[in-house]
Amino acid sequence: MKFLFISLKKSFFLLIICFFSFLVYSHDDQNARYYIDLAKQTQKEAPEKSLEYLQQALLISIRNENKRDQLECYLLIGTIDLESKLYESGLHNIQKARSLHNEIQTQKVIKHGNRSAEIAGEINLQLANAMELNGRNADAIIILEKKSNFVTKAQKRMASLLLAKIYRKQKSFDKSLNQYENLLKESGIAVTPNDLALINTKIAEVYKDQKIPEKSMEYLNKAKLEALESKDSDLIQEINSLLSAELGEKSNYKEEIKIREQNLTICIQKKDTNNYVNEAVTLAYLYIRSNQFAKAEDLVNRVLYFAQSNHKHIKYEALAYKAKAIVYQLNGNYPLSNTYYKYYANAVDTLMKHADLKETNNLKASTVFAEKQKQIDLLEKDAIIQNKTIEALSHAQAAIDARMARQTIIIWSLAVVVILVFLSSFLLYQNAQRRRLANQLLALKSLRSQMNPHFIFNALNSVNSFISINDEKSANKYLADFSRLMRMVMENSQHEFISLSQELEILSLYLSLEHFRFKDKFEYEFKVDETIDSDFVSIPPMIIQPHIENAVWHGLRYKQDMGKLLVSVRKCEEDMINIVIEDNGIGRKLSHDLKTKNQKANKSTGIKNTESRIQLIKEIYGRDISINIADAYPGVVGGIGTKVEILIPAHLNQEKNA
Repeated sequence: MKFLFISLKKSFFLLIICFFSFLVYSHDDQNARYYIDLAKQTQKEAPEKSLEYLQQALLISIRNENKRDQLECYLLIGTIDLESKLYESGLHNIQKARSLHNEIQTQKVIKHGNRSAEIAGEINLQLANAMELNGRNADAIIILEKKSNFVTKAQKRMASLLLAKIYRKQKSFDKSLNQYENLLKESGIAVTPNDLALINTKIAEVYKDQKIPEKSMEYLNKAKLEALESKDSDLIQEINSLLSAELGEKSNYKEEIKIREQNLTICIQKKDTNNYVNEAVTLAYLYIRSNQFAKAEDLVNRVLYFAQSNHKHIKYEALAYKAKAIVYQLNGNYPLSNTYYKYYANAVDTLMKHADLKETNNLKASTVFAEKQKQIDLLEKDAIIQNKTIEALSHAQAAIDARMARQTIIIWSLAVVVILVFLSSFLLYQNAQRRRLANQLLALKSLRSQMNPHFIFNALNSVNSFISINDEKSANKYLADFSRLMRMVMENSQHEFISLSQELEILSLYLSLEHFRFKDKFEYEFKVDETIDSDFVSIPPMIIQPHIENAVWHGLRYKQDMGKLLVSVRKCEEDMINIVIEDNGIGRKLSHDLKTKNQKANKSTGIKNTESRIQLIKEIYGRDISINIADAYPGVVGGIGTKVEILIPAHLNQEKNA
């Protein structure tokens, strides 16, 4: 009886333990879903908090081996990562979600096929998006082009939109347009006016990329009609902005003003202060361009009222000050114009401080996100380690015995593998180095060959100017000297290095041609240190000419009085040659201000090629060549000039890798 009583007592306690364990695990499952729901609610407004909830949910679901909840956690984490611009981490987590889904399918945990296919479609969409954001467009296209990867109409529509976006990015415009046009045809997918407006807007952007403005305007107008039908004011504003940009490129200010006024009215109706300020500043500048100064000043005053009451609008406050300064300047009120230019400068300084603070905060946020991602990764690793530890302990003795028996064989096998890997790596390294050197030499030759057409093009512009003014005698003389210069340039471009005397001869002839054209603009002079043997010193051909060309065309040509260009060559310490090109022209800042918008966006081909050639020469021959560009006379008003210093080794022709 006593033995029976003890057995019953033990059984009773065992049942109690099992019951409480069941309650704990059930509570854990509820908690996992609870945290996932909280994460969804806070995903947009507080992504950091959402990650904390998902971390809790993941901890519970891993402990309970609930793969369905793990899948949802990783998919949400990946989505938050992508929205936070952590693209690599986002791709990593979405791939985990896909692996879990495949594992669940294999184990037949999910019994409802349709829901499983929908989940797979969501994962595939997010995975393709993550791959596109990580620059893996080819992989994204493979997923998106497989129609069976998506089941719902919404998924198919999103897949087509993303595929069209990728094709557009790859400049496969026909494929991109085909995707959008298919969406327009398939009424089952795109039925609402909003959908049609969005697709037509995207088609317009593709035509804009192809520089077909007529087609772009056609589809934007279609999109606007559909947006007006849907009464979506946000979409109407977006389309209006695109239409305004197209009209701005055609300088059609009258129509552009009408569209911007519509956007301003929408902002007032919506009481949207942020967009109102943006639209008002844009419209004010349009009024200035169309000489409607009173309207421009009225709008600018409204912008200043809003901007000064909210530091978030400091950017538009600065633009408003600038617009007001321009209005007063055009009206001849220079004192007030100068005052508002000062306000503009102060506002820009404040804006820069805000930008620095924002960048610091973004960096802190990125650090926090990265730390949370590490913690999430550790959760899975800890669970794996615990499971493997238990399994390893149960088989420890058997593993030790087997390891001892194979130890000698493994050691020798590893030694052979290491030797083979080392030899293979060494051979691959040698082969790669040879290929790299060959590619670099080919690139250097290509850059040298690019200098000739660039130089010829610029020189022919000068010949064209003489012909255009019917100066036949000057054109003939210029062409005679030009042909001699071309012969010298062509001959020297065949060599990687030429003597300094040859380079100076080319430069002298080139400058005589430029002086012949701009004789009332500048004088020039060469000074060469007598201690330098210019026949012995070697330099890469056409490395100085682009800087002389810049000095003449962008500095001296715009100078009001007679300019001066000095090219000096002297020997300095450590066996280096110092070549200085110095002018007293208008200087880099004023030259930059005089350039057109297109000129500012494109760096000089000659200077760009020169920099690339110098970098390749450093890598191939191990010779250090440096170029420094600075103001020649800092602080001098009206023409600070430019000074270019080129340092080259005196024995550059003794190639290191020859």
